[in-house]
Amino acid sequence: MLCVVVFFPYTKTIYIFGITTTCFILLLYTLLNERVSIFRMPLVVVFIISLAKAASAILDYDYPVDAIIVFAPLLLYWILSQRSLLKQWFCKVPADNWLVYFAIYSFLAVVALFTWTIFSDNQPQLINIYGESIWKLIWIGAVFSIVNSLYEEFLFRGCIFSALLRSNGVIVAMLVQAITFATIHFVAGVPNGIAGFLLAFAYGLLMGHLFIKGKSLWPCIFSHIVCDISVFIIILRSQQYA
Repeated sequence: MLCVVVFFPYTKTIYIFGITTTCFILLLYTLLNERVSIFRMPLVVVFIISLAKAASAILDYDYPVDAIIVFAPLLLYWILSQRSLLKQWFCKVPADNWLVYFAIYSFLAVVALFTWTIFSDNQPQLINIYGESIWKLIWIGAVFSIVNSLYEEFLFRGCIFSALLRSNGVIVAMLVQAITFATIHFVAGVPNGIAGFLLAFAYGLLMGHLFIKGKSLWPCIFSHIVCDISVFIIILRSQQYA
């Protein structure tokens, strides 16, 4: 269900009335039955995402507006209910041993991204670079890298991973957040396709491990920024040689 919610389906009616209603019913059941209360926090997160995605669908907004619509209520929820975790994610100094993992994982991810471009025919055409100055392109790349990294790490390693970690354990939480992260890259992400799904899944696992080792979201955000800069370079190169 989490993959279906985060990865926007094509049929808006089914999404809005089906997924959101299902999330609400399951969440209501956890409130009425304490035996399944361990699923309450993950369902709250999924329900907030489903409502935000439904609003985005109704208003017909694309990225990054739809990302902001998801980000805002999730952030408000964590501020109101899990402020201590939020402080740990963003205010706590990362653990001493995170830098080695950050360097290794970021290097592997960048190599994998550029290797994917060599063998993939699904080259992205997301930005029109013709006639744009180098300074404007640098500005667009910097904003894209920072905003996208904050949004995706807060959503996947922060909200989804932490909610599942408290109720289902490390293995389930690690796999679900990685699968969900990979699913949104399958069709339109960079990398995409089956190979892109596998690469994004592997990167999701690495970021989950980095999150645990660093005990903060910042190492994951920094690594994601490095990868998103690489993605932006790939987008520019794909248009340059198109």
